[in-house]
Amino acid sequence: MQRSAGLYAIALLALTQAVFGALRSLELFQIGSDLFKQGLLIMPLVGTMAYARGLFIGVVVSLYVAFAVGSFMGRGWASSAGMVAAIINLLLVLGILIRGEFVLQGLLWSVIPVLILWYLLSFARGEPIVQ
Repeated sequence: MQRSAGLYAIALLALTQAVFGALRSLELFQIGSDLFKQGLLIMPLVGTMAYARGLFIGVVVSLYVAFAVGSFMGRGWASSAGMVAAIINLLLVLGILIRGEFVLQGLLWSVIPVLILWYLLSFARGEPIVQ
């Protein structure tokens, strides 16, 4: 099986996105831990929501890692994992933009998923990503 340089580049971008996502997930767990220590009802509830968001981002990180590893190993399911990870990531970015966060932050989080989707959809005509 021969893999293209483009596939290696996309897999490395997916690993980069996974590292940044893991750091964001850890940050949300830290925020959740800090909020658990405050108040009786409302703040621990907000802390639980921060934990849930961190866990959700952790699942997306796992999908990015699965895509990268599957791409390096030449597995057929890798493109599905990458597509699901990129779509969920873009939906999370859309949520950030709807909440009124900085547009630049949303753009930075959406560059790699857009590149991954572009690469995967360019092979959507039934051509395998690994030849």
